[in-house]
Amino acid sequence: MSANPLLRVDRLRKAFGGLMAVSDLSFEIEHGQIKAMIGPNGSGKTTILNLISGVLPPTGGSIHFKGLGITGWKPDAVARRGIARTFQIVRLFRELTALENVMVGCHPWAPAGLLGAALALPRARQAEGRIREEAGAWLEYVGLGGRAQELAGNLPFGEQRLLELARALAAKPSLLLLDEPAAGLNDAERERLCALLLEVQRRGLTILLVEHNMDLVMNVSDEIVVINYGQKLAEGSPDQIKNQQEVIAAYLGDSRA
Repeated sequence: MSANPLLRVDRLRKAFGGLMAVSDLSFEIEHGQIKAMIGPNGSGKTTILNLISGVLPPTGGSIHFKGLGITGWKPDAVARRGIARTFQIVRLFRELTALENVMVGCHPWAPAGLLGAALALPRARQAEGRIREEAGAWLEYVGLGGRAQELAGNLPFGEQRLLELARALAAKPSLLLLDEPAAGLNDAERERLCALLLEVQRRGLTILLVEHNMDLVMNVSDEIVVINYGQKLAEGSPDQIKNQQEVIAAYLGDSRA
């Protein structure tokens, strides 16, 4: 354990009625690390991201980010503190252009009125140039510079995934939460995503990655935490995790696997 991790989750719990979806979960993420969270469908991974990002309030336990307790904070406060995320099901403003979607992502650091500029409100037009330039740079970064004026809803699915990533990066987070970013991507798109994640890490960003594609997980992760039935089953390096019989059994449902 580090004395000063970027994120510390301690005995986190979430109950939905009589169902305990997350149970006494503890783990840490170090600065600059890519940490993957894997586990079978329904194991609680997305719920954990929702608790960290403020989408859901926890039933118990604590979350500390940059040394500050953020347990139960609302999503906008969490975002302003420096945590951005993508979603398992792509959530874009389909009737806005790709550029406008990324402009909206700038809201955690934008001064008052800058988001209004992104949406063309007259009182804030003077700030529009800055936010457009920033959003355009992130579109270029993920390879969508030529799609800036396309409606988000008209983009192919793989490009929608990249657009959501660009919007999250535009928030200038310290920690990026990615919920199955490779879902639905073809081989070429997954390779592109893998290269992007490693490049983002080289820029100093920390990533918590929820993903089922094990090739991607093994290629980009520094550490892996395995979740099953809302509890931590195992934690360690990719080499330590891939041969653990408990992990294999959780995925295959057979302890003899």
